[in-house]
Amino acid sequence: MIVKIYLVILVFFLNFSFGSEADEILYKTLERFKGIDRHFTIEIIEQKNGKKKYKKFLSWTHWDMDNIKKERVLMIKPDRLKNVNFWSYSINGDIKKWMTMPKIGKLKEVRGNFSKKDEFDFSELELKKENIENHLNSIIGSDIVNYRDTYIIENKKLNKKGEVRLIKKIWIDKKDYIIHKAVYINRKGKVIKEIYLSDLLMVNNYPILSTIQVVDFKKNKEVSILFSDISFDKIVDVDMFIPRSLK
Repeated sequence: MIVKIYLVILVFFLNFSFGSEADEILYKTLERFKGIDRHFTIEIIEQKNGKKKYKKFLSWTHWDMDNIKKERVLMIKPDRLKNVNFWSYSINGDIKKWMTMPKIGKLKEVRGNFSKKDEFDFSELELKKENIENHLNSIIGSDIVNYRDTYIIENKKLNKKGEVRLIKKIWIDKKDYIIHKAVYINRKGKVIKEIYLSDLLMVNNYPILSTIQVVDFKKNKEVSILFSDISFDKIVDVDMFIPRSLK
């Protein structure tokens, strides 16, 4: 009896220990660029049912003295969105958003996502704090991806009954805590999305995977994302982060 109790305690301790370590790894991934200004150009090609959508935009991120994360996106393509700006301020988990309306350039506050329901939303690729705190996380193995050693983290989303709603398997670099790969699995055990990152670059001593491939089996589409003109220099022109009408 004592042996059984000991084994139960040992298993609990090991699960708690691995869970805590998995949480720590995810937090290091989440906070990797916290406080660091950045700028890059992004091109997105979305393919669905034989049709292609192409987007190109410039993106800036700045952290001000009050630790407020300010972001701005300037659209280049498609033509119907050319020169449209998007701004967002992240303050202690709260996000405020604005955009300029196509053609007329009038400023509008946005509630919800910038993207339409069926369009690719860049936030799908982001690791958020609530994705760590409200999920069951564990290290389930290790692997070599992009010639780098990675942890395989299992991230389980549970419902109120404690049943699994969604499982994410995330391959995270053991040295630099960048995400190399992610697989989404639904409650029936079916893979519904796969994300692969590649083409490692070193920018200001930061390792960056500059190409992302997304295969969304649920929505029957593929998305290719390419980063270029990457910079981690401090952004001096902070006025560019003030939301304003263009006309």
